[in-house]
Amino acid sequence: MTRTSSLLIAGLFLIAASSGYHGAVQAQTAERPTLSVKPADDFEVTGTGEHAAWLAPRLAPLAWQPSDVDPDLIGTGVAENNTLFIQFGELKWDTRDNLLNPTRGSVLSEELDHSSTALISTERFFKLLLEGRHYYALWEKVILASRLTVGGIQPYAGSDSVPSNVRFFAGGPGSIRGYAPNRVGPLDSQGRPIGGDSLLVGSVELRFPITGDLGGVVFVDAGNVYSGSPAYDLGDLRVGVGPGIRYNTPIGPFRLDFGVAVNPRSGDPFGRLDFSIGQAF
Repeated sequence: MTRTSSLLIAGLFLIAASSGYHGAVQAQTAERPTLSVKPADDFEVTGTGEHAAWLAPRLAPLAWQPSDVDPDLIGTGVAENNTLFIQFGELKWDTRDNLLNPTRGSVLSEELDHSSTALISTERFFKLLLEGRHYYALWEKVILASRLTVGGIQPYAGSDSVPSNVRFFAGGPGSIRGYAPNRVGPLDSQGRPIGGDSLLVGSVELRFPITGDLGGVVFVDAGNVYSGSPAYDLGDLRVGVGPGIRYNTPIGPFRLDFGVAVNPRSGDPFGRLDFSIGQAF
């Protein structure tokens, strides 16, 4: 997806924390984490239970990021020439026992972006992305992993469209396996992905050992990207299923997945073979 000719990004915390306040609440049982409240520039939650948990906002410095937009694509819905000054924040609750290859725990995250013409931008919109991941040990080293991602973009105050460079896209090895990257969702008249205002993606994956550092998985991914917000249709989901191989390395598992597109559109391939480092989620 081609980005805009200019993108101005600023980070903004979306949680309230008094800059001079320090405090702590000690949990009464080993299963619950200790809560430590700190200043906004160092906000975290540390755990004393079976797994540590932490909560942190995301902050990025003010930055200017140019890009090379193909002039022939401007106005086609694939690329736009605009300027965006985006304020964004993230909240995350993480109890995973391992960031690279979790076997238990959960992750809950929220990302909120905002753009307004009152702050340089040429468009007004809110963008919200919610995601939950859970890891459960069925037996020793047999892990059931699941994920649900929901997103929506809402223009406001006279804006009636969402810039193409902030829309949602789906499909590919980190999304819905069996489909090409960004190929799940709205397409233009020439078959190019143009993204959408609503996102719904879910996955279930069973991870199991084979021998030594070699393991296997079977997975089901389902989801879609929709025009309009909110616009979620459970009857219109693209589904991908398949097996995969994992080989544990010091930097995370080497991943090889073969996804089969269960209900592809005309022109979509039967499936895809993807490899990467790290779990799919």
